[in-house]
Amino acid sequence: MLRSLMLIAAAVGAVALLPAGGATAASGGCALSGKANVSPPLKTDPHHIDYTFRGKLSSCQGLSKIHSGRIRASGSGTGSCGGNETKGRGRIRWNTGASSRIRFKTLGAGADVTVTGRVTGGKFKGSQVGADLVFQTDHPQDCTDGGVADPTFDGTASIGP
Repeated sequence: MLRSLMLIAAAVGAVALLPAGGATAASGGCALSGKANVSPPLKTDPHHIDYTFRGKLSSCQGLSKIHSGRIRASGSGTGSCGGNETKGRGRIRWNTGASSRIRFKTLGAGADVTVTGRVTGGKFKGSQVGADLVFQTDHPQDCTDGGVADPTFDGTASIGP
């Protein structure tokens, strides 16, 4: 099924940052994909939104024994099908059983969302995180109709000192 890129700013950008380097100043990254739930749905005009999302981190490189993880996050801010600006919090559970708590901000233009933040607790505490995501929907016309409530996303997440 062909997915169309849509002009959305799913505050979910939050979604994706991934923690970096632990006690040592390591850096690395992972592929990130998932699905967001946005309420009220994204439309053409900017408005207050709340969101949650779940995602998978895979093919991680440069993070020692960490190869994958799962992220859950939530946040709020202003969003539309044309952009977003939000803040949120999340938790990553790594394949090793360790976890990381993160705080982040998103800034989006169209389907592209940039996430920046920091690990506030657990594995990689104090490390900066970031993600570049592209949001998609099977029904981009929903931006002008009932709104987009459940976009998916793909991209890369990075960890830095």
